[in-house]
Amino acid sequence: MTGAARAWLRAGLVGLALVEFTVGAWQALLPASFYNDIDWVARYPPFNDHLMRDLGGLNLALGVVLAGAALVLERRFVVTALLAFLMYSSSHVLFHATHTEHFTRAEATVQVLTLGVGVLIPLALLLLARRASDPAPDG
Repeated sequence: MTGAARAWLRAGLVGLALVEFTVGAWQALLPASFYNDIDWVARYPPFNDHLMRDLGGLNLALGVVLAGAALVLERRFVVTALLAFLMYSSSHVLFHATHTEHFTRAEATVQVLTLGVGVLIPLALLLLARRASDPAPDG
């Protein structure tokens, strides 16, 4: 893997991990604040303290996996971590794309586009990981 590819992969993984650590800690430690302070979340009642704390724990766990992949930068670990994040982010954006009744069309569009970034980033990093490990062409 080239130095530039390693740097981009590490930066992307660290960025994703930091988001997951931040969101997960907020959900796990201050679940009512996360629910009430984020308008997108508060529009899906009712609040469930247990579910919010469990989600926070899962986001923290995903952050650990992403951070571990960034630290080790072993291709299989990186790909596994990114596929796990992609599974989560894809199902998340799919839910919001199909449950727009609480939002105006503009709000729903912004929400889906914003959450869609969470799908595009791991896809781009997966492509980078694949290209970085492809054998050099003969010639």
